[in-house]
Amino acid sequence: MSVTALPRRRKLGLWMATALVFARLGRAYPRTGGPYACARRAFGDFVG
Repeated sequence: MSVTALPRRRKLGLWMATALVFARLGRAYPRTGGPYACARRAFGDFVG
């Protein structure tokens, strides 16, 4: 099922869950770079 076919409440819930994940990652790894910093820490220099 594509995201465009989901009802509005589910879309909102999915959006909020994604925002919470990024907020937690931002607090766990407070370096500049957001998702890049998290991926680099998890996978090393291979990602960058």
